[in-house]
Amino acid sequence: MMQVTDIFDQALHQINWDDHKNLEQLESKLYRFKLAWLQKDRNHIQMLSSQYTGVYKAVFSQIDMDNFFKIFNLSGKVLRTSIIKLPEIKKTWNVVTNPMYQLCVYLMHKYTVTKYKYLERVLILLYELTSYAMLTSILYQFYKREQTIAEAKAVFEKLNYKFLLKKLGSWDSVIKYKAKTVMEGGRFYEAIVRLNTLNSIDIISGIQTSYKSLIINIASLSHGGITGTIDTSTTVVNTMDGETDIKVIENASNYTNYIKSIVGIKNDFINRPLVSIVAKRLKNVEDVHLIESLSLVSIDYEKPKKDDKLIDDIMTFSMEYLNSRNITKYTDLAYIQSLKGFWSFGNVKTKPVKDKIKEYVYNATGKKTEWVLNGLVIAVLIYIFSRAIIKK
Repeated sequence: MMQVTDIFDQALHQINWDDHKNLEQLESKLYRFKLAWLQKDRNHIQMLSSQYTGVYKAVFSQIDMDNFFKIFNLSGKVLRTSIIKLPEIKKTWNVVTNPMYQLCVYLMHKYTVTKYKYLERVLILLYELTSYAMLTSILYQFYKREQTIAEAKAVFEKLNYKFLLKKLGSWDSVIKYKAKTVMEGGRFYEAIVRLNTLNSIDIISGIQTSYKSLIINIASLSHGGITGTIDTSTTVVNTMDGETDIKVIENASNYTNYIKSIVGIKNDFINRPLVSIVAKRLKNVEDVHLIESLSLVSIDYEKPKKDDKLIDDIMTFSMEYLNSRNITKYTDLAYIQSLKGFWSFGNVKTKPVKDKIKEYVYNATGKKTEWVLNGLVIAVLIYIFSRAIIKK
């Protein structure tokens, strides 16, 4: 099946990826493009160096986009025509069909797998270019009216230090910090290394989701903002066409509270028909081993655990991922394959969750073979989420 990497392999066939001097020259061209965009006017410089939101109107225009593709002697319009023909992509997904985002992710992949000697530097650069286009577009959606410095300062002072912008002090610092997600150990690193169309979709929509959720929460505190307060019961749902809704997932907190209320009651927690469904859909997972693992989890939770975040994290991370893929209905259990991919790759954030579940699986089954252990870990994670959803 045709992949997005095939499109760019063909379009950039003239680049010798084994010639590091050639790669340095390309990086230099990308860096000069970055400087040209930053130095367009005062707004562009100030937007990035400032801690304020909605004050400085930086724009990533179609002319900027065209100039980006001139670096490669390519047409963005022609590339998008090829991208929307891919079987795993829909034409209406404006964000993930954006040829600049797709090309930046492809370049991250190529620089990574060729073990470029200045890899961290070029990954930050490519992440910055993606962010400039993405961030300015999102800011335009939520700040059509230019904010005064006084208004933006009042909002900034309301932010607590859970906000990266408050902690780091400028949008430029936020972008550079988020660039860690595409580096080794980061959330998207494995997807960058093993790039294909689905992984590229996950990376682009994931980057957009992280910026959009941050801006929505900041905008909610602005004068005339979305709600006037940050509503922690809401989840940002980003559709693939780049539109945004702030939705309260129906009974989202109830799902988590429900599973926490039954996890320590073995006969309620372990639903054998559901065990069979999960094991069958994941393959290479035996019902008996999944039940053994779930039983140990249940025993450990017979007494409520103070300040334990395991169940909350399983539910939160799973829902966040499914929402980023525009999956909000769970009735047919079709989400299982999506969650399998998510938990299989994992990231820095999910690693402690997987490690804890791995302890349960090993102690319950005594299995030592890595692929068997990993399969059971994913099965337990998906079962816990599914058990909360079916509520039966």
